[in-house]
Amino acid sequence: MSANRKANFFGSVLTAIACTPNLNPDPSAYQHGVIEPTRQIRAFMEEVGNEDPGPEQRRHVMDLLNQVLDTKHVEPEERRERIQEILERHDLQREFAHLDAVEVR
Repeated sequence: MSANRKANFFGSVLTAIACTPNLNPDPSAYQHGVIEPTRQIRAFMEEVGNEDPGPEQRRHVMDLLNQVLDTKHVEPEERRERIQEILERHDLQREFAHLDAVEVR
């Protein structure tokens, strides 16, 4: 994964977070389940720098995305679409085919 693809991967995840409506009225849950994981993703992107994120790093980011989507009470179909769009855009379907991180709950 090149630096540009890396930035695009993180960008795709952050875009999915920003573009997904929040259906959870609890401000405390939003702070802990959306704001904090999003900050972690941004910090992780900075930490990785120009290096390609490895499979475990990508899984961690996708776990955080799932946490955000769960906190926002995103419907299963929309969750599936958001995740699949990221995986397809970055050719990661095979890598994540067996992981719980991208299963729709």
